[in-house]
Amino acid sequence: MSSLEQDVVDLCRAARAAAPALARASTAEKNAALARGRQGARARTGELVAANAEDVEAARAAGVAPAFLDRLTLTPPRIDAMAVGLEQIAALPDPVGEEISRWSRPNGLDIQQVRVPLGVIGIIYESRPNVTADAAGLCLKSGNAVVLRGGSEAFRTNCLIADVLRDAATTIPRDAIALVRSTDRTAVSVLLQQDELIDVIIPRGGEELIRAITEGSRIPVIQHLNGVCQLYVDRAADHGARRAALPERQDAASRRLQRDREPARAPRRRRQVPARGRGQADGCRRRAPRLPGDGAPGPGHEARDRRRLGHRVSRPRARGEGGRLGSTTRSPSFAATARASPTRSSRQIRPRPIASPPRSIRPPSS
Repeated sequence: MSSLEQDVVDLCRAARAAAPALARASTAEKNAALARGRQGARARTGELVAANAEDVEAARAAGVAPAFLDRLTLTPPRIDAMAVGLEQIAALPDPVGEEISRWSRPNGLDIQQVRVPLGVIGIIYESRPNVTADAAGLCLKSGNAVVLRGGSEAFRTNCLIADVLRDAATTIPRDAIALVRSTDRTAVSVLLQQDELIDVIIPRGGEELIRAITEGSRIPVIQHLNGVCQLYVDRAADHGARRAALPERQDAASRRLQRDREPARAPRRRRQVPARGRGQADGCRRRAPRLPGDGAPGPGHEARDRRRLGHRVSRPRARGEGGRLGSTTRSPSFAATARASPTRSSRQIRPRPIASPPRSIRPPSS
């Protein structure tokens, strides 16, 4: 095992050892750690801006896109917003121990369903350095230890933010907030194999990152993929400006919008389908019924015709007609159909005589 692999494994083991103590921590202890982290972020704003400037300069030299540089940059207002985020997390109700449901069994057993921490959560994300504070704060409030691995472009900024939060963790275990301090992608592969130390992996980033983590992880992964993003464009909006402002992947939405603006077309006439073979034309797998005289005769064709023409029809009789209710009779149209249909062999299809229903029996008058 290389030194990098050993460092990642030791980091995960330390987080696993700190997880039980954090799970038992009170709400006041967790909120105190969040409050000190908020104060530390504001007190060390200058250090955070200086470390972030080095990351931004290295990314600019690498030729990244301007939008990427904007996500990477930390300014004093953004650092203050990061501190406000920690304050808002501290104001949230503590989910640990919350009762979700409760019921009693007939034998008197009282059952409760309550929320408990998962244990150790691994979070892998990309360029935004403020995710380090947000992810660590949410895991701390929910009683879960966290192992963070940020993007290599924000390496210096992420390390300093993690130090600020770890220094603020005086009422909880310090190792409950861990950061993989390496830009080597091998560290991610090693992290994804620690299924005995990490309970769940949460990736945050693009589709390629999430797919790569899902395919290479031995740990359960919570995927978000493309998110739940919807775009609504009014019919009166400037179509050209909207298309210029959005990336090319929205071309499909542009085509749908243009199609909606076009005048309604006349409804297409339905193709006339002949009576024979209508079942196949409508997409039904069941074949159309074959009538006598259609097609060439085959083996057993006469018997099939006899079954089609001589099927029995069940109809209930009235009580005045005599006999049992629901008795079967021959179809009245059988004889006429048999005489009209052509024969397929020397034998004629002779129907049985139709028996007339018995007269009703009346009791003798007194």
